[in-house]
Amino acid sequence: MGTARSTESPPQPGAREVALAGLYEAALGDAAATVPGMLDQIAEALPASLKGPLDRDGLDAAKLAAAAVAGPGPGAAGRAAGAFLEALASDDAERIVLLRGLAARLGYAAPAPGPQGTLRRTARAAVEDLLRAAGATPAPAPARAAPPAGIAREAATHSLTERAGLVLFHPYLRMLFDRLGLIEARQIRADGLPRAAALLAALAEAAPAPRLPDPLERLLLGLPDGTRPEPCPTLAPAEIALIDSLIRSVIGQWTRLGKTSPEGLRATFIRRRGLIGTDARGAPRLTVAPGPFDMLLDGLPWALGPIRLPWMPEALSVIWRNADD
Repeated sequence: MGTARSTESPPQPGAREVALAGLYEAALGDAAATVPGMLDQIAEALPASLKGPLDRDGLDAAKLAAAAVAGPGPGAAGRAAGAFLEALASDDAERIVLLRGLAARLGYAAPAPGPQGTLRRTARAAVEDLLRAAGATPAPAPARAAPPAGIAREAATHSLTERAGLVLFHPYLRMLFDRLGLIEARQIRADGLPRAAALLAALAEAAPAPRLPDPLERLLLGLPDGTRPEPCPTLAPAEIALIDSLIRSVIGQWTRLGKTSPEGLRATFIRRRGLIGTDARGAPRLTVAPGPFDMLLDGLPWALGPIRLPWMPEALSVIWRNADD
């Protein structure tokens, strides 16, 4: 009797994986088919002393930052590998030691057949090219160039946000904070920052738990680097009702949403992953992961950016939905 074949479907990617794939595609173009997998191979081969301090989000942010630095086009794999490893080891001598260890680990055993084996060979080739470019072997440098100076500093400016869609509310934030007495001389009062952060959290989640602000929330609050405000407090019922009213007002003006509920708006557009980096001038830039209903953004009654609230030191540009999407 023959063995029955399994009828189970292959596992489908989760929301996190879909969002990351969208961000990689935005950063790398066609190279997104191979570069993320290559970076995964390098990350797996990192020594425990480097992997230990980095959680899953930390590694994702570092790999996405490297992809953003690399950009699309020929040589993207080498540029991405260089950016990723320079961000982890900025000292030249330390990086050469790291590259030698990675080359050994990636070549310790014959790569498995299939796509994973191909990605592993690509990762090892990129690491070996970086060694040659650093002058660590007598072989001449190949076509891939060494990563440009300053990559570690640029990569370090990138971070992940889980609430990229908060930018949709930017025309209302000054009015919201002012109505609750949090603004003085066009700035958010220092003692009002935790409550302002709680209001942003409530725009993204109906019942947010006390926590520190998300990276995008920090930008929208104008918080300087290194500032650690108190965790967001619990809002009063009147403040929660005001948030609900604001969300319903946005839905009412954005007529293409139809009868979408506040939670529907949050789930579809607000709780969206994004990558925060910098543009050519060093100003902050948000790239939002694509979603299945992004065509509705064409009916948004206001522009998505640049966003410059009175307390923000620089304008935030937003990349969400390409013209041909």
